Amino acid sequence: MTEVIELSKIIKPDRHGRRILSWDVFSEITDKRVWDEILNNRFVEIRMSDIDFLSPDGIVWLAFVLQYRDACRLDTQVELPENEKQLAYLKYVGFDDLQQHLDFTFSNEFAFHLLKFQYPKSELQESLTRIHLVSRGNWSNIVFHSIQDVRRYLQERYGILPTEDRAFELVEPFVVTLREIVHNIALHGGPEDGNGAGVISLVPPRKGSPLIRYCFSDIGRGFRGTLQAKLSRTLTDDKEAIVRGLLFRFEHQAEGILGLYRTLAFIRSKSGAIGIRSGEAFLELNLSNLATQKRFDESYQNPSFAWLESMCRVSRTAHVPGAHIYVDLRVPQE
Repeated sequence: MTEVIELSKIIKPDRHGRRILSWDVFSEITDKRVWDEILNNRFVEIRMSDIDFLSPDGIVWLAFVLQYRDACRLDTQVELPENEKQLAYLKYVGFDDLQQHLDFTFSNEFAFHLLKFQYPKSELQESLTRIHLVSRGNWSNIVFHSIQDVRRYLQERYGILPTEDRAFELVEPFVVTLREIVHNIALHGGPEDGNGAGVISLVPPRKGSPLIRYCFSDIGRGFRGTLQAKLSRTLTDDKEAIVRGLLFRFEHQAEGILGLYRTLAFIRSKSGAIGIRSGEAFLELNLSNLATQKRFDESYQNPSFAWLESMCRVSRTAHVPGAHIYVDLRVPQE
């Protein structure tokens, strides 16, 4: 029997009554039955009708669901929305191309072929927002091309020549953050280290917004499973695992990898934020306000578990496999 998942019924309307497929929709699911139905049923049809807006960070979560079910060899159908602009947007970010790499079907694939509306063509913008499947074999290539796109986008947006001194200062936080997290997916995003699989996308600033958002999801063991294997000991819960995961490279510098701890400094330099969803925990560290920045600066060179935990907002949610991360970085106002 096919389990029908209507995404519009999972989404809580915003204060204007709109149903938006965003990162928060999936990250804040507290009912474990919902995840069990989406991820573990033998036959599932995911319906995308009656959604008012599609956000790229929400589409990354949906791509994770397809990738996870593909790895588990479960049958999945996706019913596309009827809205032409939404269909065009899904094509724009490469959602239709996922079918070339993952085993699922569109129940109304003809909708793509009948599509008349097209988003204005911008090669760079399209390349930036495109959803990429990450694997052990392609992660370095994805990083290389994504970094090129980010550099070009920032340099064009602010009229900076690549040879200018401030070009490095502007671009480096975006580049290092992207490289380290995609590398983490390749290393730890699978059932065993070194055989990772995941999804990434980048959301350029919307009109009037100063934020670039990176979104990353993988189908691996999550922070807790990965760290327990590395540390050879049991961790209390998923919150502890995430905080210790952020501190890991500081506490184990001999491994010679920058890791997530170093990226916190780059997020701080851009007054940004990081959110991590793994296991039953959802942790957010917002470094955009002055008070948190001050506390961060005071102990960054000599961190402790209690110091980092005290700056984070943590909520308990329904268990989900893998690790799911967003990073917001603030770009200079023009």
